[in-house]
Amino acid sequence: MTGRNQFFVALAAHAREYRGELRECRNETQAAAQALGGVLVAPGIWDRLPRPDGAGTWAEDGRQVCFHLEYDLGSEHLPVLAAKLDGYALLASLLADAGQAAPPLLFCFGSPRREQAARRALAACRDSAAVRIATAAIDPYVISPARPVWLPLSGPQDGQVRLIDLDAALPDPWRDYRARRARERRQAAEREKALLRADEDQAAMYGAPAGETA
Repeated sequence: MTGRNQFFVALAAHAREYRGELRECRNETQAAAQALGGVLVAPGIWDRLPRPDGAGTWAEDGRQVCFHLEYDLGSEHLPVLAAKLDGYALLASLLADAGQAAPPLLFCFGSPRREQAARRALAACRDSAAVRIATAAIDPYVISPARPVWLPLSGPQDGQVRLIDLDAALPDPWRDYRARRARERRQAAEREKALLRADEDQAAMYGAPAGETA
């Protein structure tokens, strides 16, 4: 809790001293409640959904990026850490079905050694392909999370990037799926309209109110 809070304090301090704006910060309880953004799920799904340590929205250069935060203290075994991706992959799939993009998932580590070991474990997890992940080894008491300290787990490895640049730096694995689902919804709506028009035409032909047939 202390590390997460300092993470957001560092962003707020960066905004005051330089530029940018911390538009939103949420604790663990608030982040879990907000993660689905109003998407309805079956009761049995809730237990599999992730519980981020925090969530936030950072704005800079006329852009903004939303993110989930996992603040690592080095106390969890790496397989346990990587197993968290199951919930984030499920969340991404539910949001994609609703036409929404899942925010980047940030892992903040206390040392480069821990970060390197965790990156290997995360990359080896099959669910990592469904989640937009970036890592950093920083002490937020010393280094602002807004700076170019974030290293994407996948995609072009062009070095560390700023927090605001993560949306562009992290490939969205669900983009094509969302586009296909949106196209299917449009086609279904068009078919429904065509059937309604045909029903209305038939009703007019036989002199019956629309929706009624002889």
